[in-house]
Amino acid sequence: MIPIVVVIDSGIDSTIVKNETIDVLHKGKDDKCGHGTACAMAIRAMDPDVSILSIPILDDNAGASSDELENALKFCCGLDCNIINLSLSVSHLHSENLKRICGELRRQGKIIVSSVTNRKYTSVPASYDTVLGVRGKVFSSSYTYWFNAREKIQLITDMTPIFTDFRLKRYFMFSGNSKAAAIASGLIASYFSNGLVEDIEELFQCMEQKCEKNNWGKITLESQMGNILVPSILTGKELENIRKMIYPLLKRHITSEQDFSDDDILFNVGIITEKTLCELFEALSNLFNVEINLQNLTPRDIVSINNLSIAIKRICNEQGK
Repeated sequence: MIPIVVVIDSGIDSTIVKNETIDVLHKGKDDKCGHGTACAMAIRAMDPDVSILSIPILDDNAGASSDELENALKFCCGLDCNIINLSLSVSHLHSENLKRICGELRRQGKIIVSSVTNRKYTSVPASYDTVLGVRGKVFSSSYTYWFNAREKIQLITDMTPIFTDFRLKRYFMFSGNSKAAAIASGLIASYFSNGLVEDIEELFQCMEQKCEKNNWGKITLESQMGNILVPSILTGKELENIRKMIYPLLKRHITSEQDFSDDDILFNVGIITEKTLCELFEALSNLFNVEINLQNLTPRDIVSINNLSIAIKRICNEQGK
């Protein structure tokens, strides 16, 4: 079975992620801010075979009204689909109509995956019992998750920052509960694609069997970036030589000539944007005669000059240089 995932978001750039767009709300077919495309990339990374439908709803500032959300979900009641990804939430709203529509979709066997507002314990529609609520946590793998069907927010998946595509600008580095919900949708889609489940009941049973943890108490909402931004310790003459070679490039492209130490966190001392990283990757590729791109580097790899040195050595070994 090839699952169909509806991404209700800012739209999806079809040149980056193949999809079919249904412009229900007359928002236009283009991605307004890159958020929807980032979600689609995360879903497709988890399940390359998934079929994606896009319903644009968010504007340039990633905002939309509750009425627009209701109309988009109502349209899904007549749509042939399996999973509805909502990497968005509505604050300070309790709408019986929205709740009713979510209930109807659940009765049809459609799985609504909704993120919780970042740094909130709950939000709508993630907290509805007919919706699979998702919160993010830093895990070592995108396939690691916590699940408890009896919790108000039942699913906790990986929110570790990832690179997406330089063309997305604001969302070329993607994280938070939005990413966690997209990872959840992709994970669920993969279970359907691989024939592990056929309906919601089987899905929940499968997730209970495969989850890392099903009892976690009250989860902290403090930033988990500290789990990611940990400088590596550099050892060995070869790595030290690489460090010396890339130091001038980092000063030129990241820190605007600011001095920094081996274990300084570049996210703190530098300006990391899609433009600066694109220029840095090009300079590193030329310096070491290897291909350096968003597929072989992660945000963890550019935490410090030490982390980057280790990553460069790994890429050189992989490409036989």
